Amino acid sequence: MRVIESIEERCKECYGCVRICPVKAIKVRDGQAEVLDEKCIYCGRCINACTQGAKQAKTEIDLVKGLLSSRQVVVILASECVASFYPATPAQLSAGLEKLGFFSVEDTLLGEELVADEYTKLFKERAGEPIIRSTCPAVVTWLEKYYPEFLAYLAPIISPVIAQGRLIKEMYDPGVATVYIGPCIAAKAEARDDPVADAIDAVLTFDELKSMFKEADINLESLPPVDLDAVRPVLLRMFSLSGGFPRETIDGYSLLDRDFRVIRGIYGIEKLADAILRGEVRPKLIDVLDCDGCVGGPAMGSNMSIYARKNIIEQYYKEKSKSSPRKVNFKQILPRLPWIEMRREFTSKEVKLPFPTEEELKAILATAEKHDQRDELDCGACGYESCREEAIAIYQDLAEWGMCFPFQRGLFLKVVEQLRQTSITDGLTGLSNHKNFMERLKVEFKRTLRYGSPLSLIMIDVDLFKPINDTYGHVRGDEVLKIMAQIIKRNIREADLAARYGGDEFALILPETDKTEAFAVAEKLRTKVEAHQFILNGNPNRITISLGVTSLTPDIKDVATFVEKADKAMYKAKESGRNRAHIASDSTD
Repeated sequence: MRVIESIEERCKECYGCVRICPVKAIKVRDGQAEVLDEKCIYCGRCINACTQGAKQAKTEIDLVKGLLSSRQVVVILASECVASFYPATPAQLSAGLEKLGFFSVEDTLLGEELVADEYTKLFKERAGEPIIRSTCPAVVTWLEKYYPEFLAYLAPIISPVIAQGRLIKEMYDPGVATVYIGPCIAAKAEARDDPVADAIDAVLTFDELKSMFKEADINLESLPPVDLDAVRPVLLRMFSLSGGFPRETIDGYSLLDRDFRVIRGIYGIEKLADAILRGEVRPKLIDVLDCDGCVGGPAMGSNMSIYARKNIIEQYYKEKSKSSPRKVNFKQILPRLPWIEMRREFTSKEVKLPFPTEEELKAILATAEKHDQRDELDCGACGYESCREEAIAIYQDLAEWGMCFPFQRGLFLKVVEQLRQTSITDGLTGLSNHKNFMERLKVEFKRTLRYGSPLSLIMIDVDLFKPINDTYGHVRGDEVLKIMAQIIKRNIREADLAARYGGDEFALILPETDKTEAFAVAEKLRTKVEAHQFILNGNPNRITISLGVTSLTPDIKDVATFVEKADKAMYKAKESGRNRAHIASDSTD
């Protein structure tokens, strides 16, 4: 059964799920992030990280409704409900569950006591041997999939939830169904795990239960409480701490003891596992949970801080213990409990993916312009710790370079620059277009007025261009203009600006250039064009240009006058017989 679903239309390509996932069980394709069940450990971090609700735990509400309509159903309610449904009390919660049709409500305390007792026996059996203790299904799945070599050290004991489910199956009428309700998404996967699949028929998160209450229009705070303490005594813990940890064992260790390690979170477990494999440490007892206790579970459904949740839960159980008139300890109950199997086996579900060679890895990195180590920023924005890790994930078809922010920013800036160039460039000749020419001329015009530096302008017209188009066609005419642009570009400075002014006219802005120097440029261009052999339809042709040259003088007050003066000089050149350059007079006439 797929535990976490991906809703494609809600995914906004933020990759928050990739960044938060400790095992990178997310496949990204075309920007969409999908949870891979075969890699997932069901920790639920991706669900909480996704602000758009594109990752959701697969709901079992319909399954529970089906059970309620056909069988007696007993709820196993996690103690964290006290904080999740606050300010509604557990007694009101029990009343709400009764209205939904549940037959009875149990907690996990008996299961925790049984598990703690079983751990105490195991520690005596394996005295001196390393033991990993975890009642967390996310941790168990992580070990099965990613560190199966440690399964031999994992205590072969069921979790308190499974123990409680098996007890209920034995103590209630035959055919009774059990539904666990708690803050753990991984519990959904645990309930389907073959070695323990007999214990729990369905799993709901607190949020799913709240959804059922809303659908049934049940307001918990308005319900009269079901006083369970009036019909059953309060069970006092003897062997266990919360989560089934044996009290006797914890009393025998100090948190500073090297033989005892308490680990919370997958990243911490991974570091310890690697240290053990390297021979750096060899603890005898490792207590492992993915969350900071189930009160920090991903499906708590509470906006309160973890400290506030803990305070509420502790206060509730303190008051309950003090106020209850009837108390019983586990030793008094144990002889009356039915026997259940407390041991289990774990099997390797190792995730094996193809791995690229060094050459293949370099080729993948090169596609993102990461050609050497300096290009590998290892910024982690993609969700992977390094560029090489993302490249490996790409090879494994789990990721794509679209996740790499620096690379995508580089592409974006290139596109922006291309668009900018397109907006200022003439599509045919590759020179600046008329718009950019005028904008640049205005800038140079103002700079010259401010600093008094020389500025010249040349206007160029292709002689007898219309007959070329008429004789050879517009395609050949365009070829002439392209060649003309290349000749101009090759024979000016980088600081100069060449533009296609319009039709067969070109223009040159020559900063820091006086009239004499500008005329020399014009003559150079004229002779280069005259010397070039234009081949049209296989026939050589001699094509010439006429040029008008002017420089900025104090009597020129605006750009339009400046251009007009150069244009008039160009027409003087054409009138004088073409294939020549003409310098405008100092007069504006």
